[in-house]
Formats: sequence, structure tokens, C-alpha cells
Amino acid sequence: MNTEPLQDAPKPIPIHEPTTIIADPQPQLTPSEIRKLRRQFVTVTHPRVEACGHRLDLSRQPRMRNCQSCWGTWLNNHGELVQTADELHSTDGGVDMLIGLQGVKFLKWFRRFMAGVASLKPSLEQGGEIQ
Repeated sequence: MNTEPLQDAPKPIPIHEPTTIIADPQPQLTPSEIRKLRRQFVTVTHPRVEACGHRLDLSRQPRMRNCQSCWGTWLNNHGELVQTADELHSTDGGVDMLIGLQGVKFLKWFRRFMAGVASLKPSLEQGGEIQ
């Protein structure tokens, strides 16, 4: 039996304690600094509708459910939704599907909005301006 050590054998890697990097601790935030950071990064500001003064959350349907200015502004800002709803409204059975997706209030204000757009179309084609 050969008891000589192998000359090409890898040497064991020494085990060291993990090193910890001590960084400068962050200063403690005061309550006023926390409020300032919240206002800057967390608070969502919603625009106001000029005609009525209501605040408008553009990611949801208007909270003022019967305000014509809010609905008109909201629908103006959602052109793709209006286009899709118009295509759906013109198909057979699309009205029921539209009510199921968006609700009766949406359908009511969508029809009023489209009637307003249809009434403005001839004056725009003649080169007139919207007042």
C-alpha cells in the first residue's frame, strides 16, 4: 500500500469568518421629514375639472356621477375606451355587454358624449371652431 501523499491534490480552502461591512448608519428621520417625503413620493394629486371644479381621478369613473363636465372630461381623456365602447355599442348585443363591463351610468353618459360629438362633427368639417 502506498502511503505517500498525492502531489497534485488540491489544497483545502481555509474557512474564514464572514466579514461584515459597517457603513455609516442612516440618520433617524424626523416626523416632518417623513411627511415631506410622503407628500413628494406617495401622495397622488388629481386634476380639477375647470368647468365644475370637481377633482377627477382619471383611473376611475367620475365620483360625481351626475356631473356632465366630469363625464365629458373623463371620456375625452379615455379615447381608446370610447373607441372600443363605440365599436361594442354598434354590434348586436353589445349594449348588454357594455352594461356588464362598465355599468348603466357609463352607458348613459357615453351616449350623451357621442351625441355631443356627432353634433360637433358637421361644424368641424366646415372648418368651424369648437366654442
